[in-house]
Amino acid sequence: PFLSPLRPSTHFGFKKVPESSKKHRVNDVFMSVANSYDQMNDLMSFGVHRLWKDEFVRMLAVKDIIRSGDSPPKILDVAGGTGDIAFRVLEEIAGHLSQEQMKSRIITVSDINSNMLEVGLDRAKQIFDPKFLNALDFVEADAENLPFEADIFDLYTISFGLRNVTDIP
Repeated sequence: PFLSPLRPSTHFGFKKVPESSKKHRVNDVFMSVANSYDQMNDLMSFGVHRLWKDEFVRMLAVKDIIRSGDSPPKILDVAGGTGDIAFRVLEEIAGHLSQEQMKSRIITVSDINSNMLEVGLDRAKQIFDPKFLNALDFVEADAENLPFEADIFDLYTISFGLRNVTDIP
């Protein structure tokens, strides 16, 4: 499409598109690939994305926070899709949580795409013992307009989803 110099544009893949259409385009792509998204990442990165995500989670040092005697931080994983980052965090800290801590929400996976969240919730039910599912929450939300109150999360994460956000202050 013709882009007017007066109309703000942004990148979508290798194309320039009107800013107003990017969110819809991104959502359409992820609606269509949600069920195969994790396998696609494995193929496209030759599995290296797993190493990046492991390092990302290690750098968060959530396990160290809990080991020091503090309560687990409340984490918001924005554009968290199928839950890769959230699951890695939960796997890392699961053995360090008390029974009481397992009953509270620790990690909120937020994504604009309901299909990605459904795949994530299904994966969580397959991966985790039911007692750990209370620690996870899946919320459909736009990364540019989050519905959460201020200061309720201790850590905010966004990994590869950042490339799909149009308005980055």
